Parts: sequence; structure tokens; C-alpha cells
Amino acid sequence: MNERAVRATAGLMLIATSVAFSQAFFQGNFLPLKIITPILFIDFTIRVLTGLTPLSPFGVLGTFLVRHQKPEWAGATQKRFAWSIGIGVALLMTVITNMNITGALPLTFCVICMSLMWLETALGVCVGCRIYQWLARRRMLETTEYPPACAGGICDQAVQNTGLNRSEG
Repeated sequence: MNERAVRATAGLMLIATSVAFSQAFFQGNFLPLKIITPILFIDFTIRVLTGLTPLSPFGVLGTFLVRHQKPEWAGATQKRFAWSIGIGVALLMTVITNMNITGALPLTFCVICMSLMWLETALGVCVGCRIYQWLARRRMLETTEYPPACAGGICDQAVQNTGLNRSEG
């Protein structure tokens, strides 16, 4: 999976969410949040099922924006796991906002979601990927024979019990 496209997609989602959050926080207008949260839920669901392209609107646009850059490949397994977390948060936010619940609860979830998107976009840190790695190392998740390639080399796992790390060969 092209890590650059993933980061661009997260950035686009962060922009859309930030605009909606700002409207709710500063003007008390929750309509943009009521609109964006189900869109995020649907987009995350599409990405888990089909990948960034061709069906995810944010994924297609993010991929288009980086089309002239050299791809940086990362494993799809942990990204899909992270997007599954996104499905849960987006579904929760969809229910909360569309039930007209306001206050600390939606504020907290919205800030957490935007923080995760910012970490992915700005720093290339995929918190969901790190959770995946943590669970995989403890054998709490079924993994493939080969550990997934992680952006930035954060998944320094032994490969096929040779004692070599991914970064060593």
C-alpha cells in the first residue's frame, strides 16, 4: 500500500473533520459534523473492504494528489486494522452527533480522531498500526508468515525466526 497516498488521505479527512469540528465548537452548528461522520464511516468501511482505490472517495483523491511522487510501500494488513478502529470511532461519532448529544463526549472523541489523523498526516505515525504490532507480538492476532512492512521501519520484527530484523535484510 502506498504510504504517501495513505497520509494524503488522512490529511484530507483531517481537513474535512477540522472544518466540521470548528463549526460545532465555535458556532454551535453541528450540521457539518452530522454530515461528515457518516461519510467517514462509509469511507473507512470501503477502505477496509477494498483498499484506498477505486471506491473510497478520500482514498481516490489522496492517491491522485501524490500520483507524481515515488510510492513508499507499507503493509496493508496493519492499515486495514487501523481503519477498522476508524470505523468504530466514526460509527460512534455518527450515533452521538445524530442523536444530538453535545458536550464533552463528542468533543473528546472528535479530538482523539483528529489527533490520530494529524499524527498519520504530519508525522507518519499510524497509532492503529502500532496497536496491531503490539497485539501481533503478543500473539493476540493471527498474522501472516511474513510480518507486514511498516512505514518508517517501526515494525522491527524478526523475519522467519532468522533473528534478522526487516531493516537488516
